[in-house]
Amino acid sequence: MQRKTVRWAAVGAVFVAAVITILQITGLWRPIGIVLEAATSPIIKTTSGTFRSIGESLQTLGSLSSLAKQNRQLEQDLIGQKAETSRLREVEIENGLLREQLSFQKDQARSLIGTQVIGYGRDNVRRTLVLDRGTRDGVAVGQAVVSSGIFVGRVDRVSDQTAMVFLVSDPDFRVQAISQSGRARGIVRGQLGSGLRFEQIAQSETVSPNEDVITAGSDKIPKGILIGKIESIAKSDNEVFQAAQVRSPLNVSRLEIVFVVKG
Repeated sequence: MQRKTVRWAAVGAVFVAAVITILQITGLWRPIGIVLEAATSPIIKTTSGTFRSIGESLQTLGSLSSLAKQNRQLEQDLIGQKAETSRLREVEIENGLLREQLSFQKDQARSLIGTQVIGYGRDNVRRTLVLDRGTRDGVAVGQAVVSSGIFVGRVDRVSDQTAMVFLVSDPDFRVQAISQSGRARGIVRGQLGSGLRFEQIAQSETVSPNEDVITAGSDKIPKGILIGKIESIAKSDNEVFQAAQVRSPLNVSRLEIVFVVKG
């Protein structure tokens, strides 16, 4: 049955083609062609416009997709640039800190061990910070620790790879000191939230506001390391000693790089 249908369709197509050919030869096809063109032209135009709109829409979608990809790439590039800028800024800051320390090392002719601060300890016992260097790097208990040439504290405990620093700001800390101009001797100790105290200064000694206070030199702490500047003086004729309030220029809670003084 299907084969008969195909055969008749083929015969019909041949017949239609033959009729159209005869009409074209005899010149009768022209009026028929004009009528067919008039009838099918709106359909062709509509279909053509529809396909053109679809094509334009697809092209627009392709452009939007390309723009989206470009935007994602630009965002990734921007993130990468920000990360690189941040890294370079950090390198610049660290290089500045290192230059300060090297200047101090050159001026004082001292051997320094550069370290990074990897932890802070502030409890009811002691104020400390933890360094990423230990005995294998030459760090030993009792050595002075500085930042930009200013006294931070001394090494209190040390392991193979880390060290704990006892901060000068701790109330239990003590270090022998000298006022740089008047050469008055005494002891500097920490205070809770109120700077440092330069005490046990003989009444006969002269100390002045804005005078620098430096280490006097003891054990493994060299002489001449800046501790801070005198802010005020407490003196009474009824006391055996006088004392002074000292302010360190360092913000210990923000230290990132410090140096251990080997000697």
